[in-house]
Amino acid sequence: MNGKQSRYINLDNAASTPSFKSVQKAVNNFLDFYSRIHRGSGFKSRLPTHFYEHSRSIGIEKIAEHESELTPYPLRRLAEIPSIRIFGNPNPETINNCLGVIPFTMNEISHFLVAAVLSCESGIGVRSGCFCAHPYLLHLLEISPQKAQQVHQNIMSGDRTDMPGIVRVSLGLYNTGEDIDALVESLQIIDRRDFQGKYFQDNASGEVIPKDWHPDFNSFFFGLMTCLFEKLLFR
Repeated sequence: MNGKQSRYINLDNAASTPSFKSVQKAVNNFLDFYSRIHRGSGFKSRLPTHFYEHSRSIGIEKIAEHESELTPYPLRRLAEIPSIRIFGNPNPETINNCLGVIPFTMNEISHFLVAAVLSCESGIGVRSGCFCAHPYLLHLLEISPQKAQQVHQNIMSGDRTDMPGIVRVSLGLYNTGEDIDALVESLQIIDRRDFQGKYFQDNASGEVIPKDWHPDFNSFFFGLMTCLFEKLLFR
């Protein structure tokens, strides 16, 4: 938004990659039978297969080890922001073999807005919402049945602006402590309300969007997919 280029930091791995650590033992006996995710020959089949096989070549144990070693660090850093409430064990000294998934809220700041500012002003990808676990999230957020019913009625009438939710950070193999430092620095800016953009909320989707910001996603992703396809085709 400020015209500067910055490195994109993906902290939304739980939505795009399998939780290797939690399922390792359960599926280990079957991995040899499934050498590929997709059997098709098209690009959409080859791309996830490529990344999945690359992860297997590294070793699931190594991926799990990296995740376990990195997870305490964001917990320590997020504790520096008093307005953040972590759902789960927030103590980095007592977690053991935990997945690198950290859900949180910020006092009086919409999860929609937090995710939008992180993405648009810091190039940090997180996930916000209820993550296909709506009843559980309503319980965690202590949403009363009456409030839940009101939100449901609003949604049915086309208004999603009041949808409850939380922000989720999920770590991947390529994330580092520097990524966490960038996240915390950005969250501190959000906590102070010092972000640069002017944002509005779309009633139909609930999504928070910067005003007068119209990126051409089609041309960007077309170029990205073309580049990835060429690497796969000529590797």
